[in-house]
Amino acid sequence: MPTISEQLKEHLQNGRDWEKMSTPVSGVYVVKVPKTKTRPAMLQLEINPLKDDGKPMKKKGLFISSKEMLIKFAELISEDQSYQILNATENINKGDRYKPKEYKTVAEEKKEEIIEIVEEEMDELEEMGEEVEIKKPEQETIDIQEEKTVLVVIDGPNSLGENFQDQLDLEEVAKYAHSLDKNAELYYLTKTSQNHIAQDQISRIGYDIRVSHKDIDYAVKILIRKRLNSTVSPNLILIGTKDQDYMEFIKEIRKEYNIKVKLLISSEKGLAKSLKRSFNEEDIKKFPKKMEKALVEKESVYRFLTDKKGNIATWTLTGKVCYPDREGKFQPKRGEKWLCKINKEYDKSIILTLIKRIF
Repeated sequence: MPTISEQLKEHLQNGRDWEKMSTPVSGVYVVKVPKTKTRPAMLQLEINPLKDDGKPMKKKGLFISSKEMLIKFAELISEDQSYQILNATENINKGDRYKPKEYKTVAEEKKEEIIEIVEEEMDELEEMGEEVEIKKPEQETIDIQEEKTVLVVIDGPNSLGENFQDQLDLEEVAKYAHSLDKNAELYYLTKTSQNHIAQDQISRIGYDIRVSHKDIDYAVKILIRKRLNSTVSPNLILIGTKDQDYMEFIKEIRKEYNIKVKLLISSEKGLAKSLKRSFNEEDIKKFPKKMEKALVEKESVYRFLTDKKGNIATWTLTGKVCYPDREGKFQPKRGEKWLCKINKEYDKSIILTLIKRIF
């Protein structure tokens, strides 16, 4: 089977001008852009999200020719203010021409269903001549607890305490969320994809892992707003973080969407006081992970790259930088994967002992 590079070269050499090549990512295509007087033919990404019916959202998508361009577009699109400006322009464009669609909650639908059934029973009994008195319940007297639609979003780096042993128990969080809503959506956002074993474990619990190469809090806010504006929006958000940067955002969505928000933490160690004050005590849920010695010393696979200073390094799933033990038996090279275990941990870094090279 040809590699990705071979497929792309084949598309560039033999593809027709403007011919699209599908990718594993829905809505992302590789397009052969024809040559001009100043440059040869080249490949570019076309980004054109698909609608629910499978058709492209636009006749022509957004063309991206470099990683820098992709990052710059992503930063602008992910900005909270971009969303707010767009929301304002939508409201102005719509004016009074459109009436927003009203969605009924599950509880409201059940209330109407019960009233409808009672009315049908009364009509049938009247037709049969029965003199059975059925009291039609008033809507406000029917006490049906509204079903929860739960969204869980974990800010990986900002959900931890000050050291490796102060971790949020993601498995217990998932159990709690599913006890409220068996179809609860679980998201875990992180800055790195290096720790493949840890990611695999989190995925098995049921989390959708999202890797962001910029500030995680922006990615978290965009994800939450996107879900709140979807057709089936959540009515309860569980957010895992200890960062005070979320305080204003949480206030905004509470006011804008009348949404219930609960805070998930491992412990109060490292929890911003201002963030804590913005929650009632019963809305702060603690899920500390029991860190036994064997778990702390657990071996994981890391891929080594280089940090901004050019040093060989890797990163944990939460984005904490890790360096190989200089006095260790092995020293990795850039691009190599090694089975490692934690030797020492500091506030801003971790020292790893290399055990065996994977490849």
